[in-house]
Amino acid sequence: MRGAARLATAIALVVAPLLPGPSAGATPHAAAAPYDIPLPPAFRNINPIDCVKIVLAGRKDRCRSSKVPSTVDDTEQVDVAVGPNGDPAVVTDRQHLVVHGAGPFLIYELGPARKAAGLNDFSQPQAELGQVVWQGFSPGTRTLDGLLTLDAGYEAARLPMAVRIDFTGRDGKRTALKPGGQARTDGTATITLLNLTPSPRFLAVGTATPGPLAHALDTLLAAAKSDRAGVPPYAGNGLPARLAGTVIAQTESTVTAPLRVRGRVTVTGGNGSKGGIGTPVTGPGTTPIPGGATISGTLAGSVTFTAALQAGQRLGLSLDVQPWIDARTFAPPHHLPSWAAWAATHPSAGEVGDATATFINVAAQAARAADYSPYLTTDTRGQAASSFRFEMAPATATRRAGNAVSARPGAIVAACLAGLAIAGNAALLRREL
Repeated sequence: MRGAARLATAIALVVAPLLPGPSAGATPHAAAAPYDIPLPPAFRNINPIDCVKIVLAGRKDRCRSSKVPSTVDDTEQVDVAVGPNGDPAVVTDRQHLVVHGAGPFLIYELGPARKAAGLNDFSQPQAELGQVVWQGFSPGTRTLDGLLTLDAGYEAARLPMAVRIDFTGRDGKRTALKPGGQARTDGTATITLLNLTPSPRFLAVGTATPGPLAHALDTLLAAAKSDRAGVPPYAGNGLPARLAGTVIAQTESTVTAPLRVRGRVTVTGGNGSKGGIGTPVTGPGTTPIPGGATISGTLAGSVTFTAALQAGQRLGLSLDVQPWIDARTFAPPHHLPSWAAWAATHPSAGEVGDATATFINVAAQAARAADYSPYLTTDTRGQAASSFRFEMAPATATRRAGNAVSARPGAIVAACLAGLAIAGNAALLRREL
């Protein structure tokens, strides 16, 4: 289990006692309690004021607090250039900040960032001990744009998706592609996409009031069917923090944010020209195009594509990835047009219980998707949205390996004892471990 997953378990063990009912898995004979149902939270921002309670040996810089006149809206485009085996070679974050309110601002963001470059006259971000620091004055609204070069080795475990590329020659021998995705010999490239978002969470178990439950489900369903940028509704942002109903227990569950994946896989000739229609790029959700295939689908686990290459040809990837929710997993029953229509049928207690479980699971997926926005965690408040693009790195790209990232059990225990129930600190350690 990755460090982030172990940390999420530690967080849940601290937060779980805050919910009514037993601390172990759900039991069918648990006594009902007259409490509304709490929705799964998103661990998005940090609270550096309280991080002094946590043991961060030698890293007091992580406890510095941002100072802004009001809210800060944050839009991030994370570009991941992958090497010939799929590992991240270069990771950059093009960040667009809008500072609201008049007055000086000082914004700290967790990195680590290798470099920070401003893209307009008012943007002068600095990379200090890996943190990104923005400082200046807002006359009422200040727009900041920067290009941040992150640590590719470190971010490999933080990104929502991983890419794996294997190449097998016609002789059956496995060999690596050259830098830039070039084939050394005739053969087949196997491209595997893996969803990296699974995280253990404690979820409430209970029965919600049908009316509010249907309204919340329809809110999620409308978001799932839309193509708008941003994050799906989650507890406290588009969804209520609690839903009318009764909690009977809680249970541990692995929560995965589905990933919308759209883009293309191409095969380019050695002279730079693309092959014609029929170039053998195959896999689920593909549509043939000249020189390859387009991809469009939702990734919950892993999926594999294949591409036939001749010696000297290059494999190309261009995939847009967005953590989201999948409308197919919670369509209204009985082919009804909406959950509101379902509630109007006066469903049985069993149906309401099933719908409640469905809603809590989808709300947890939405909260997990929101964990990635903002991607660089900060203690400011405001709207945030992050999107991700994966492409094949050029032959000249060289990965700068990050420090080995592994969970430190002692640190986790100390952190739990220090008060991991604070969601902000949970997000801080999620990037720290």
